[in-house]
Amino acid sequence: MPTAATPISIAAGQLFTGGGHLAGYNFRETAGAVAKVRLWDNTSAAGVILATVALAANGSIDLVCDRRFAKGVFAEIVSGAVEGSIFIG
Repeated sequence: MPTAATPISIAAGQLFTGGGHLAGYNFRETAGAVAKVRLWDNTSAAGVILATVALAANGSIDLVCDRRFAKGVFAEIVSGAVEGSIFIG
């Protein structure tokens, strides 16, 4: 049986440090304009991209995934306003 994933609220910057497993994410655009988020396997907005998420105005996404990372999860909110969480397994 899989273990429960821990939610971490999305914000620009370092969300998790060290190796781990990105089990999923859910994001919602909150300002009525397009938004873009990048999740990096790093301690900054550089290196390996784990995910790039583009959201339409008032759009949302809820995704279960299975991505390993080595250095951590860094969130870059490229444009727009976004709320939600990533889930670390």
